[in-house]
Amino acid sequence: MPRLELIHLLKPNTTPKQALLLEFIYRQFDNRSAANRRIIDVNPLYYQGVIAGTEFLVYDATKLYICYEAHFSGTPAGNINQSDTDFYNENDVICLSSAKNSMSYSVAFNYSGIYSVVNDLYFSRIATNIYNRIKFNGFRVTLI
Repeated sequence: MPRLELIHLLKPNTTPKQALLLEFIYRQFDNRSAANRRIIDVNPLYYQGVIAGTEFLVYDATKLYICYEAHFSGTPAGNINQSDTDFYNENDVICLSSAKNSMSYSVAFNYSGIYSVVNDLYFSRIATNIYNRIKFNGFRVTLI
């Protein structure tokens, strides 16, 4: 797919937060100031399915994801008080870590499963230890 300019990503239904995120991505990663500072490709990406074996788990210095919305779900396993999802930045360093405490796993969840939603962020990869499914809506960005 050809390179999409920022103007083509801004749609009438783009929220102000999404517009700011897109502008930041283009300003930060399309400035030709260093390696991987040129956007060569932006592809819309929708994925719904199992997390294991997906590209979301693998770091690649030339790949970023712009996440408008991601739903994580699964069945509690192991220590549910630890960090459940880590989001890594372009340098493969944790930039956001989400965790649920034991109070979150109350009767409301009926212990049949867990669910988490994140909105409007970018990342290079994720690591999760309690979720096994994802529904992702956003873009895959390829850098050179």
